[in-house]
Amino acid sequence: MLKLLIIINLLLLSGQVVLSFGRATQGSELGRLQNQAQTLAAQNQRLREAIYSSSSLSHIWTLAQKP
Repeated sequence: MLKLLIIINLLLLSGQVVLSFGRATQGSELGRLQNQAQTLAAQNQRLREAIYSSSSLSHIWTLAQKP
């Protein structure tokens, strides 16, 4: 009976370790995805600024070319 209780306890403990590892892996993945989202948002902002700057320069150039 004692052996059975020890085995059950060890199985439960190993299950907790597996669950804890799974949560840690998910947390790590979530952190990676959040970093990637922030990086993409920053790149998106730079692209918007570049497009706005290009369109403004193009508009100024067009106005300068008009007689």
